[in-house]
Amino acid sequence: MTTCQLHLFIFSFRGMSKFLKIFGVTTMSFVLLLALFYSSILFKKSNCEVRWSHLFIPTHAISTSTSLNYKLTHFLSEDRANVELLVLGSSMAINNVDAGLLEQKTSLQSYNLSSWGQRMNENYFLLQELMPKMPQLKQVLIPFNVNDFGLGDKFSKKELKAYASGDLKGAAAFDYNPNDYIKEVENAKYLEVRNHYRTLQFDRWGSALLHREEFVISEKRWNELPDYSAQDLESFKCYLDSVSVLAQSYNVKLFVALLPIRVDLRSSEALDPVLEICQGVHFIDLSNYPFSNQDYADCTHLFVDAGIELSDLLAKRILEK
Repeated sequence: MTTCQLHLFIFSFRGMSKFLKIFGVTTMSFVLLLALFYSSILFKKSNCEVRWSHLFIPTHAISTSTSLNYKLTHFLSEDRANVELLVLGSSMAINNVDAGLLEQKTSLQSYNLSSWGQRMNENYFLLQELMPKMPQLKQVLIPFNVNDFGLGDKFSKKELKAYASGDLKGAAAFDYNPNDYIKEVENAKYLEVRNHYRTLQFDRWGSALLHREEFVISEKRWNELPDYSAQDLESFKCYLDSVSVLAQSYNVKLFVALLPIRVDLRSSEALDPVLEICQGVHFIDLSNYPFSNQDYADCTHLFVDAGIELSDLLAKRILEK
């Protein structure tokens, strides 16, 4: 190699190194900015609000469910170690079951620890964390219907453990007052639909029965039951069995109640597979209870007078068993 060729090679190498260095720094900067931008979007989505078309509902640290956040805060706002009868489930349980009436009829101190869309696996995780802290617990009641199949994924078990043990101080200090979250946002309101607003108005026993006045009825929810698959049933049954084993290990009696759906939507096709999976537990079948269509807020949620009637019937069945 001649001296000229050597100098040319060195110059080319230095030029390429400089280009690669500039390219590397530029690329790294772009990747870093992209990562920061994406993280900020995820943070806003997970910590600020959940958007349901025109409905804006703030969320909090423990889960992606506003209802569960409020409910856990409400539950931990008092010492619940003396609870003897615990109700667990979805809005089927929050809105249809009056835990105060159960307490009155059964003479067992009761609480309704249910939230929107709470599935059987979430019931299991809640019981896992809370049963060791509830030494007086004697009975668990899980009311459900065909809305409640499949798996939920609202919280991580690590967050739940921290919350239940009181280690998650920010969540424990959360102020339970839905009135604070009614505000205008681009001509829409937080908690604008009063159905959702009311289902966060828990009484001292954790229930929120639905009053008829100014109730907004969704046409879709009035006309259609949710579909469920064999896999949804299987997951429900799997976690129901796990809840049953857990309850037995703490010498707690488990009751499972199949709630009614509106008369015109009942069919053996919808109900027979459900009845089969509840064998082997203390099962209360209310699927054919003769409420009229006027008693329903939609396909499955009852108005307050029917909810009280249903709760009275549940109390009687619990005492019979």
